[in-house]
Amino acid sequence: MAPLNFDHRDGTGHSGHSLKGVCPVCPAPPPVYGGTVRDKMSRLSRLSRKRREQALTRIRLPNRRAGETIGFEFRGAAYTATFSHFPDGRLAELFIDAAKPSNDAADDARDAAVAISIALQHGTPLEAIRAALTRDGVGRPAGILGAALGAIADEIGGQSE
Repeated sequence: MAPLNFDHRDGTGHSGHSLKGVCPVCPAPPPVYGGTVRDKMSRLSRLSRKRREQALTRIRLPNRRAGETIGFEFRGAAYTATFSHFPDGRLAELFIDAAKPSNDAADDARDAAVAISIALQHGTPLEAIRAALTRDGVGRPAGILGAALGAIADEIGGQSE
């Protein structure tokens, strides 16, 4: 077996070998996230019991609550977003309706809004949700949910000025 050759004379940090993490000069590969269901369950089991219960506890909203409705456009179609806040000002729920209610895009928009509302009521930070949503090459939202949250952010930002 030939000895390992760590030739670092090209000035780039390594000579193109595939020994990252083994080579004493090259950085270790980044950690792998995700994994199997067993890996995820193992990470969850390491959380404290209190944190697991917090993650599973939904913050209930009053049956009657104030909400705001704004209009926005996405991919040439008109939509309205109705949203409400928790008492501390955080976004609590979102409803998205399309001008043409009986099409696939309207169904997708309603379902996405329900999923976001559930996540918000279980304590997921809005910033984490917005950061996870897909954007195009220019930075614009690629999906209806990103467009709705952007319109809400613009509305809230415009109110405080």
